[in-house]
Amino acid sequence: MPSDLKSLMSILFSSLEQELRNFISSAEKMDSFFSVFMLVRISNDVLSQSQTNKSSASYLHLILANCLVEVKRKFDNYIDSIEHSIKETRVSKKSRCGILPFVKDFEIFAEQAETVFKGSDRRRDLDKAYSRLMVAQNRAIHRIAIEHQKTPRDVVIFENFHYLHAILSRLKITSLENERKEAKQKYQEHMKSYVIDSLGRPMEKLTHFFEGVQALVGQGVKEEEVGYQMAFNKQELRKVIKEYPNKEVRVHLSLFLSCCSCNLKWACLPRFKFFTKILGSFGHLTAVV
Repeated sequence: MPSDLKSLMSILFSSLEQELRNFISSAEKMDSFFSVFMLVRISNDVLSQSQTNKSSASYLHLILANCLVEVKRKFDNYIDSIEHSIKETRVSKKSRCGILPFVKDFEIFAEQAETVFKGSDRRRDLDKAYSRLMVAQNRAIHRIAIEHQKTPRDVVIFENFHYLHAILSRLKITSLENERKEAKQKYQEHMKSYVIDSLGRPMEKLTHFFEGVQALVGQGVKEEEVGYQMAFNKQELRKVIKEYPNKEVRVHLSLFLSCCSCNLKWACLPRFKFFTKILGSFGHLTAVV
């Protein structure tokens, strides 16, 4: 653009850039997510203006480019605020933890952002933001799992990573494919850990008895000969069973199943099959029970 024309445009539209900046600030104050919309829209306009040879378009390109820098700064600040909110999240320790609020907020953010950034050349900015937020959520989930007193650590972890896995699987965010696989691995590991721990802790001695029987068989002892071992004869089994009256067992199982999701109940099946197999395999155990 010739310098004299640029000067003329600057005089005629001297307040344009400031008015655009005021509009950007006003919109951002109304809703921080507007910075996401504006980043994509102004970026598209800058790209469009750069592809024309008109002098007026060239001048507008300079104005929009300056505004784009401001919008990008506000977008970064918005992601910073989300990340900070995740890090500072504290939940009530008087009730069950459940799905953490920032996990549900991330779902809403991701759904809207995917719509806004569809086909945009600024996709890299969103992917970087996703990466930061996933790291923050990962750390916060583990921290809260340790701090929470009413909900077992494994439950907090597997419930929230199961929810995150469902989000990422549904939205199919390419840049978060590794995080999706990691979320699946974590929720499965901690779900399994909780099943084993919860079924073992209320009836710990009975569990140890059954595991001891299984270990002997694994060492080559025949099933029909296990009952002749001092530690696993009828008398020892009776002692263990007497410590767990039917009423107490029913209470433990009812409490356990009442907090189980459908997926968790399926995860319990191997543990139930383990007990059933031991009881069904050895006549001396079945007789006592």
